Amino acid sequence: MMAYFPMFLDIEGKHCLVVGGGKVALRKVQVLLDFGAHVTVVAQQIEKEIKDIAEQTQRKADEISSMGFPRSEERGESYGQVTIYERAYKKNDLQDKVFVVAATDDAEVNHEIAEDARKRNIPVNAVDQPKDCTFIFPSYIRKKNVVGAFSSAGNSPVLTQYLKKQMQEILTDELGEINEYMGSIRSTVKESLDTERERKIVYRKVLQTLLERKEAGEDIDLSKREWQEILDGVKSPFIEMKVRHGNRKKEVINGSNKKIKTNGCNARHGKRKPCESG
Repeated sequence: MMAYFPMFLDIEGKHCLVVGGGKVALRKVQVLLDFGAHVTVVAQQIEKEIKDIAEQTQRKADEISSMGFPRSEERGESYGQVTIYERAYKKNDLQDKVFVVAATDDAEVNHEIAEDARKRNIPVNAVDQPKDCTFIFPSYIRKKNVVGAFSSAGNSPVLTQYLKKQMQEILTDELGEINEYMGSIRSTVKESLDTERERKIVYRKVLQTLLERKEAGEDIDLSKREWQEILDGVKSPFIEMKVRHGNRKKEVINGSNKKIKTNGCNARHGKRKPCESG
């Protein structure tokens, strides 16, 4: 089997189907909720933990609606919902679903669900049945909106768990906070600077400053003075003089190029040859 193509999807508010009501289905439901999906669970028997999650998400949805917010994006949050049906799977359950998880304890039922999903061009994951899968759930670690994921193409879940453990030492809560801060300044940087080159310089300087503060255990933030110094430093004029082919000089001011004739003057290596006149 070839390696899976890594692709991150926005499933917030999207409708997903999980067929199965056991421990495996519970884990899939929890993962999907972590990214704000609306999950429909169908199974003849459903674990109490899944039912409890369904009740909790419904209460939260009701609270948000009562506050006048149909969704919670305005508070910078995401929430998922779980709807459960204690009955056997039906093909109509696939309607309007962005993807499907077949997590029953019956391989034949999982295969049937996978075939139904394929016919409708719906991505499907059949637990522990790689041949019936069109996508997999990678081992991942998340800190706010920073997500790192690993896949072994189904060859070695133990290896992906090892990689996840190693990543946990690198991807810390502070990096998640830094990422949010970097996102919060993007509009200001775009408004303040005209060129992509200048913006990249600012992003790198801000990131380096925040990483240094992380290592020092300081607050991840910049004062107005520090922020203004970084902007002013990038916006200050600078001049670079270059001589090409012995008769051209390039002057760069704030990233703009201007060609200037030198009348044959040679200014290489600090030496100057007097211009011949007349």
